[in-house]
Amino acid sequence: MILVANGDSHTYGEGLELGKSTFSKIVATHFNMPLINNATPGGSNDCIIRTSSKLLSKNTFVLIGWTSWEREEWLFNNEYYQINSTGIKPLPTELHNRFKDWVTDNTFKSMVLKSQSWHEKIWSYHKLLKSTGVKHLFFNAFTPFMALDTPNDLLPMNNKDWDMNYISPYDSNNTYLEFLISKGCTPNKHLHFTADGHQIWGEYLINYIEENNLI
Repeated sequence: MILVANGDSHTYGEGLELGKSTFSKIVATHFNMPLINNATPGGSNDCIIRTSSKLLSKNTFVLIGWTSWEREEWLFNNEYYQINSTGIKPLPTELHNRFKDWVTDNTFKSMVLKSQSWHEKIWSYHKLLKSTGVKHLFFNAFTPFMALDTPNDLLPMNNKDWDMNYISPYDSNNTYLEFLISKGCTPNKHLHFTADGHQIWGEYLINYIEENNLI
């Protein structure tokens, strides 16, 4: 079995000291699996699904750390651009006005709406993996799925049963970021962790996988 890891810069290993193992490498080593780390720094959830789907088989275990809900992927002139607040990759001039509108439109309300949209998309992806026999585990890197306490024009979150394939999808205290902070790890200014954080999260994932018989 092959471990296919995907996500954003956290799964990629940004901020990790040279020669140190990412949490996905720690998991792969423990289970004696070769690793394909397809994570993209600054990547969107669209990117995660697109690049993961190319590698799916019954011989893969898919480990995904979903990124923040507002990020998008734009296809322009046959090239994919990851749209986020960090601006990792310069955009073509033709996309500058569209990006300005994207920044302006990113309000708390829009974030909640995008979270709810991704809730349904990721649920569909989970069901696809289940139906095709692909073993998998999801977690949230930054934020859980979101809903507002007041009605406004937003629907409350319709929590789903993820069959233990998603670590605390509705709990803000159990995202990758908040879990490691609670364990005494200090992120850098880009919210990345060094080797101690990757070790702790890797061991947590191993225990979760074994306790829930996911492999």
